[in-house]
Amino acid sequence: MPPSSSRIPPLLQPYVRLPPASSLHLLTSVLGASTNWLVIRYLCGAFAGHDARKPAASSDENNSRLRGQDEDAAVILVSFLRDWEFWKTESRRAGGLDLARLAQQNRFAFIDGLSNLFLPADSTDAADAAPAAPALSSPIPVRTSRTITPRTPPQASPQQHSSTAPSRPASSTTPAPTFRLTSPTLSHLEAVVQKARAHLTASSPARRVLLILDAPDLLLAAAADGTAARSMTPVDFASTLLALRGDVHAAVVSVSADTPLVAAAVDAVTAQQDGNIGGQHANSTPLEAAQAAFVVGLTHVADWVLSLRLLDTGFAADVSGVLRITRGDNSDEDEEQEGDVDAGGEELRMEEKEVLYYIGGDGSAKAFERGSGVGNG
Repeated sequence: MPPSSSRIPPLLQPYVRLPPASSLHLLTSVLGASTNWLVIRYLCGAFAGHDARKPAASSDENNSRLRGQDEDAAVILVSFLRDWEFWKTESRRAGGLDLARLAQQNRFAFIDGLSNLFLPADSTDAADAAPAAPALSSPIPVRTSRTITPRTPPQASPQQHSSTAPSRPASSTTPAPTFRLTSPTLSHLEAVVQKARAHLTASSPARRVLLILDAPDLLLAAAADGTAARSMTPVDFASTLLALRGDVHAAVVSVSADTPLVAAAVDAVTAQQDGNIGGQHANSTPLEAAQAAFVVGLTHVADWVLSLRLLDTGFAADVSGVLRITRGDNSDEDEEQEGDVDAGGEELRMEEKEVLYYIGGDGSAKAFERGSGVGNG
């Protein structure tokens, strides 16, 4: 299987490598242009040069520099829209990563924010008690007498149950240990992330942890009902994100930026310019206003913003969409002036640009400048 670094398009290598300390990269998507493939490239960048099946060994000086960056790195992936099975399959297919083995090596932790987020705490108890109901409602007393007759030795049944119990462990489909969000509150999110970070850094306290939040704006939508128990504002979310960033090396956040969700911010600016405060902005729903404030707030504190959108001219067979890379308001231009060096000795320079990208049927990704072919990226 090719190394994960070879799955990263050359034009994107400076951006999806392990970000500098305390930095924040914001990924925005629209309907039809998902950030899934880009998140997988960030995983590849964090684990570049690392083989999960054996310890890495490098004699080349440039490779040693890259290995030094990646060998002490770990990733926490919090996903609110996609489960573990999706990320495990897509990371192996598109990125050549074995996330299950990386989880066993305490290099990767997955926090499931989808499966149990809105389930009641006693849902498992209710599911276990459900099969007992039909036995109580049986109106035929004759069948109860038939069940009393021993048709199998009583010693065989406990042996059979004991042999089948370990044959279906939950760890076959989820990494061990498994972290799950069971409450749509920011305090619970922060506590689970802290628990996952403590697990990854238990054996190596100096390990650099990259936090990836996939679709955290789902919590804003979940809190849109206005109940006191789920009351959440973009300011509260920004405070929680700031606290989480203080405990990890860097963070990557992926959110939706479709026009209906962020138009409230544009309407607010237009209303201020026209001197009509609360004009068009007053027509926005609480969800639209919260989403717009959340995305705009992240843009102001991000170092880099990577925005995906569809082609303005329509569908093209060899182009999946457009990737626009811009500096955030918190970006440090000195960071790009220094650059970095890849395994081939070439300088990795970060600069604003707009490129086209193509996602193949096998999950491969290509990025290329306008006017160049797909095969050149």
